[in-house]
Amino acid sequence: MDGLWDVKRILGTVPVHEDGSALFRVPAYTPIAVQPLDEEGRALQIMRHWFTAMPGEVLSCIGCQEHANEAVPGRETFAFRNPP
Repeated sequence: MDGLWDVKRILGTVPVHEDGSALFRVPAYTPIAVQPLDEEGRALQIMRHWFTAMPGEVLSCIGCQEHANEAVPGRETFAFRNPP
């Protein structure tokens, strides 16, 4: 398809914790883009790329502005204190 013009639909919403973390399950083989919303449901940003999870795979994101080849400091996030 053609980038941001692809057909999109909402799969669900999840809370973002005080530390900026979120934890959620996604359907396998489904391209996913994340779009943060403010407290009134208005879009703050759109993820310009999508990701796809394979069955049983665990994915994480360090942020768009971080260097992908650098290790992220290990710390427990608020999101990991509860199930997805």
